[in-house]
Amino acid sequence: MKTTRQYITDTFRNLVLFTLPLVAAQQILQFDIDIYLSLLIGIAFGILEAWILWKWTFPWVGEIVSGFFYSSHSNAGEDIEVEAARQLEQAGDIPGACRILEHYAETHKGFMRAWDMYISFLIDPMEDYVRAIEVLEKCSRSRRWNREDRAFFLYRIGKIYKTRLNRPDKAAAYWRETAKRYPKTAFGREAANKL
Repeated sequence: MKTTRQYITDTFRNLVLFTLPLVAAQQILQFDIDIYLSLLIGIAFGILEAWILWKWTFPWVGEIVSGFFYSSHSNAGEDIEVEAARQLEQAGDIPGACRILEHYAETHKGFMRAWDMYISFLIDPMEDYVRAIEVLEKCSRSRRWNREDRAFFLYRIGKIYKTRLNRPDKAAAYWRETAKRYPKTAFGREAANKL
């Protein structure tokens, strides 16, 4: 069964492949030489263009489009992993739950729930604030997240400094950066209110 990402990528490929004969016909009409030679040149250019589009352009554009629409949404695999981590947490195996979430988050980029739960476990009950800040910093710099998600990561670093490490100066610095870089996001506005 196709995932939504595969469906979008395939649809985009089919749409562009539908237009390739039109591009080839346009190439043929641009040459004022023998019609057979024009036809061969047009077909050659069409095949070359199709190969370039199929090999490099379609996968790249499909990833961008599907990443834009589905970057922060959950999927069935994430639900299973999050539930497994929740069961380990209830059994008292927080490090095991963190391992599951960290592995899933690293191998399935862009799904927010696994990252959020992993960071929450690092903060409380593990109280590994240094590791939580490292993960949040890494996520805030990654372009795979949309602006709202990156603002959330920066805002959360400020919250750790304020509430857990009692460093209001560092918290204010992160909230200032969040408000400056992402002023039109919900977390950018919230950070501005905290200053």
